[in-house]
Amino acid sequence: MKTKYNFLSQNYEKNILYSGINDYHHSHVGNPDYEDSNEWEDIDDDDEDDDDDDDEEESSCHTPFEFNAPILTSSKPYKIGVELEVEANSYDDFIQIKRKLISNWIFMEEDCSLNSLGIECITVPLLPEDATSVDFWQDTIKYLTHHATSWKSPRTGLHIHIGREMFGSSREEQKMNISKLLYLYWYYIKDTDINTKINGRSKGYGETSGKCTDVDNLLKFGADILKYAKLRKSVADKLYSHNNSCRSDINILNGKTVEFRLGKGSESVNRIVSLITYYVLMSEFVKRSRWTSLNFGNFMSFIKAFTPEESPLY
Repeated sequence: MKTKYNFLSQNYEKNILYSGINDYHHSHVGNPDYEDSNEWEDIDDDDEDDDDDDDEEESSCHTPFEFNAPILTSSKPYKIGVELEVEANSYDDFIQIKRKLISNWIFMEEDCSLNSLGIECITVPLLPEDATSVDFWQDTIKYLTHHATSWKSPRTGLHIHIGREMFGSSREEQKMNISKLLYLYWYYIKDTDINTKINGRSKGYGETSGKCTDVDNLLKFGADILKYAKLRKSVADKLYSHNNSCRSDINILNGKTVEFRLGKGSESVNRIVSLITYYVLMSEFVKRSRWTSLNFGNFMSFIKAFTPEESPLY
């Protein structure tokens, strides 16, 4: 008896049923979500309003590739996108995936970084509740497990996009909190065992460091310098402008998301959900914390306080 898989979700529109395997980066063409957006304006984390920066100009770019939108609403203002790279076990398996995986929330593209049987599985912008749900992923990943591998390949990745709305309602607030994220990650999280274990590797491909020599020199005087607004602004400015590579562990060049790229590809639903949860919590932590509270110990305490014991992250 054949196993029946459900690749459709009632939580999303069914205007488009995604099938087949598109060309590499087909979904990026004309899509404002993937436009480079690394311009930097003066920012500070005080309470003063700046009317000139509050209204971000919306892109009028036509989007030929359309995403099915969520039907349900979320209490959270952001959405999450996931890119999972796999390699089919054989040509027959490649054809099976191409013909049978028809979905309203996940689509497939070729990926030149993989072998000839490589496939990049990309979600539409997901509700956070779905992205962090084991049940939501179960059928699709179980099907892929029968026809492809990800964890065993040295080439595959698992990339997590979190909407910039996570980091604030204005562009100014978003950029300040993203700078805090870069500071926490590169100076306290990057080289830890937990970061390596959750991501499944310590280095990605084409990796560039997000640490900045100017910031290194400032921090020689100790993290207490971040008590001073001018020095906070200087650190934020330098980190944001320095992190200008799309191959870094944290890619901030996408127009509407922050992309976490270190993750190793995996067919384990628990590992996928754990990695998504990990980066959601990291983003929440920097948004809620002062610069002087950003360190590894406080982040671990935050994870324990806000993660249910039944979460796969444990």
